[in-house]
Amino acid sequence: MKRPAKSAVELYEEAVYLLRRAPASTLAAYYAGSIPFVLGFLFFWADLSQSAFAYDHCAPAALAVALLFLWMMYWQSLFVQKLHAELSGVPPPTWRSNDARRLGFLQLAVQPTKFVALPIAALILLPFASVYAFYQNMMAVRDGDLREAKKQALVWQSQNWTLIAILAMLVVVVFINIAAAILLAPYLAKMLLGIERFWA
Repeated sequence: MKRPAKSAVELYEEAVYLLRRAPASTLAAYYAGSIPFVLGFLFFWADLSQSAFAYDHCAPAALAVALLFLWMMYWQSLFVQKLHAELSGVPPPTWRSNDARRLGFLQLAVQPTKFVALPIAALILLPFASVYAFYQNMMAVRDGDLREAKKQALVWQSQNWTLIAILAMLVVVVFINIAAAILLAPYLAKMLLGIERFWA
């Protein structure tokens, strides 16, 4: 018997509750992958947009960012597996286990394809939610079962589209907040600190 679909808001509430009660080691797995990638990407972007010698080291820097992306995908898959273990009660995989290595290898093989698959799915529009869900499910299924990830991606399509719409609205709100902070920072610095310019 098919379970009734939960609403998108219920899913968000459960996700926030799960993250709030997650142990520090679970959150550390997420940050161990994300922080190096974000810092490496920002350095890559700043260096290539500012440096006069950017062309000379563009290829090695791009390779380093790609490797950091793969590093992030591996640690995020461990993070999701630990959250899954928290929900299901099974023991979580350690980063040194054979299961974690197999899962990591699968992430390294499959996750980079999303840079091609997601734009194509977005152009066609109809399969976008399923393709997006497939790549997210790849981190959550046990033993990296591609068939199980595909099967789960096709369940509850209306819920999937609702979640993507809410995420898109959140992205717009965060973008507006960051843009407003960047635009208002010089005025606030002048008004509160008396600084005329940030740069020399």
